[in-house]
Amino acid sequence: MRLSPYAFIGVWLVAIAAVRAEISPFSGRFQGTGRACYGTLAVTAKTISWITPFSQCKSMGYELVERDSREGEMRITYRLKPGAGNCRYTVLALTHSGTVDGAGWEVTAYGSETSYRTDKFNGYKTRSEYMLSCPLVRDDG
Repeated sequence: MRLSPYAFIGVWLVAIAAVRAEISPFSGRFQGTGRACYGTLAVTAKTISWITPFSQCKSMGYELVERDSREGEMRITYRLKPGAGNCRYTVLALTHSGTVDGAGWEVTAYGSETSYRTDKFNGYKTRSEYMLSCPLVRDDG
């Protein structure tokens, strides 16, 4: 059986659409609470801002390191591009494990690439002085 050129093009276009849906940029606005976590995390298609009392990461470009969704959990990891002098972090990981729209979000900030890789190697269970994890509430309104 031989496929017509039109069938091949159709399959190809569906495959491209599926890949684009998987890698489409994530965006959102979140509020953190508590002494070290109070502030706002904003993710757009091109920049991340995370403003807390102890670190000012303002409109920083990023590289997408990882995007994973499985078993009802999502993890998106960003490598921040050098820029703002008051940003203490090089990698941010945004996770969501809740089913409720605004709740179940958390950001983990890594002070170095090494602390991120160590945490990843250990199944994201490592806690060190070079990391900060903050619960968040989604606030896109």
